[in-house]
Amino acid sequence: MSARRPFSLRYAKRLFALLLVGFTALLMTWDAKSAWAQAAPVVELSVESATVGLGEAFDVQLVAQAAEMPRFPELELPRGLVASRPSVGTSTNVSIVNGVRIDRLGVEAHWQVRASETGTFTIGPATVRVGDRVLASRRITVRVVREAPRDTRRRGAAASPFDPFGFFGRAPIDPFGEPKFEPLLEPETDPAYAMDRAPQPGIFLAAKVDKASAILGEQVTHTVLLYADTRLSDPQFTDLHEAPAAKFLRHTLLDDAQPPKLLAHARVGEAIYRVYLLRKVALFPLAAGKLEIGGMRLKWLGTREGDRASNVLEVRVGEAPARARPAGYVPGTVGSYAIGVEVAPRTFDQGGTFVVKATVDGRGQGPSRLVVPESTDLEWLEPDVSESFAAEEQAHWGGRRTFTWAVRVRAAGQKNLGKIGFVTFDPRAKTYARVEAELGSVVVRAVAGGAQAETRDRRGLDELPAPIANAPEPTLEPVTTAIPRRVFLAPVALVAVVPLAALLTAILRGMSVLFARFRQRKPSFRRVLAELEAEAKRAEPAALEGLTVRVVEALAAGLSGGSVRGLRDDALARVLAEALPIDVSEGLAVRMREARDARFSGLTSAAEARTRFEAAITIARKFAGKVRS
Repeated sequence: MSARRPFSLRYAKRLFALLLVGFTALLMTWDAKSAWAQAAPVVELSVESATVGLGEAFDVQLVAQAAEMPRFPELELPRGLVASRPSVGTSTNVSIVNGVRIDRLGVEAHWQVRASETGTFTIGPATVRVGDRVLASRRITVRVVREAPRDTRRRGAAASPFDPFGFFGRAPIDPFGEPKFEPLLEPETDPAYAMDRAPQPGIFLAAKVDKASAILGEQVTHTVLLYADTRLSDPQFTDLHEAPAAKFLRHTLLDDAQPPKLLAHARVGEAIYRVYLLRKVALFPLAAGKLEIGGMRLKWLGTREGDRASNVLEVRVGEAPARARPAGYVPGTVGSYAIGVEVAPRTFDQGGTFVVKATVDGRGQGPSRLVVPESTDLEWLEPDVSESFAAEEQAHWGGRRTFTWAVRVRAAGQKNLGKIGFVTFDPRAKTYARVEAELGSVVVRAVAGGAQAETRDRRGLDELPAPIANAPEPTLEPVTTAIPRRVFLAPVALVAVVPLAALLTAILRGMSVLFARFRQRKPSFRRVLAELEAEAKRAEPAALEGLTVRVVEALAAGLSGGSVRGLRDDALARVLAEALPIDVSEGLAVRMREARDARFSGLTSAAEARTRFEAAITIARKFAGKVRS
């Protein structure tokens, strides 16, 4: 039997080292689990008292922590409870566990809640958005009695984890003498904005027009309201698209860069909503019939984020009454206007010109042209048109348009110019009116051209010397002239010029043939439209807006027989107006401007771009027969 080996101190040290390593590994694993637990999101909902009095305001608190900043705190309340807008604060907490940094971002929201009836109510859950996730708290129960016990009144809510002195509890009175929250008062609601129910939860859009039927050219005011639940924080949204109105001329009555204006509070169902004025525009119909105004769209950023769209509206548009319509009325000229004129100079020489300046002021689009007096002695050149329009009191679109003519006069004498003006229809009074102004008269001084010319010719003859008296008769003597040698070189030069002339003729003839072939290769107008329509089938919205502009430019070039490159929009509109009906030309000009603005601003959609292009290509095909070949 062998002897037992004695226990060595060296083996004891090894065993102790192994135990120490195992304990350290176990401790690190436990700390890692603890650190992970601290990094997990936390959402807690609390109330300052479980029993509150009827009509007494009490505080509901939401505390949320996560690795990312929680956003958009919201609180669900049952019927019978009303909450104020939340008071929100944020915090950042940094801790280091075993050399690992843990960042925790937090938000703390407080609502002042008041009960309008007694009973037991379940509040919550409260929600926040963390990244792409929506986190919800537990629900809490509150009992509402007619009068709360003394020991439960304003007892203080649970301490916030963001408060470094939270373990002292919440003081019932602010040491600086100001309460943390104002007493909750239910806001006064405006019944004009009330609704039976909310089309969508949280926030929604509502559109309206000031009239369901209008006259062609009459202003239709389109308003878009944003409703936001008072239990939510201020609404935030992005990806905003304007309401499409392809058959209207659009002018904004508000500064779209400013934030929405709070108009009132309104009761929607059992809840109270804040009502914001989001858009207000003046729309002028360009055609008769049932015209549609599409819905404005945006994306709401909230815990229940998603697309929101306003309701689609329809306006019935008719022509001004044909009965008792005066001659010279241009469809679409609607409103109340005044006109003023200036004529200068009043006296000038025959063959000269004078200037007539007419300014039209009023509300509406204003007339696109004025009727000038006709006379065989007057030649009215093309007017220069300038305008200055703006929103008036955020309700009406109006301003002034100025027409300036240069007028030539052929005959001398005093000329009575007559009247200048236009015919408009007043939809309020339902009557036509002539808006005119007297131009007065001008004096044209005669110029005696024949007599003055004869006097100038006679003055030149009188200055010649007198003839010599008794002058001898001149004698003729033969003169011999030597012919220079260079005269004989003329035939040589003639022989050289003939081939050069033949070469030049051949070059010119070849150029004319090439030009004729080039003209034969020039595509027809209908072929150009077909090519543009083929491109439009696969074009993006911005490119489609550019194709709409090209359609209008191609039609204007075909109607005028020349190039319209570089022409301003007003000059291009005049080219269209000379060959097309006024309503058609104005509609095309409007669509071209809208397409150009939408293309460069980027605020366009596929539906809006497609509608504008289809309208332009339809009109171009309809009047293709007027295009010069």
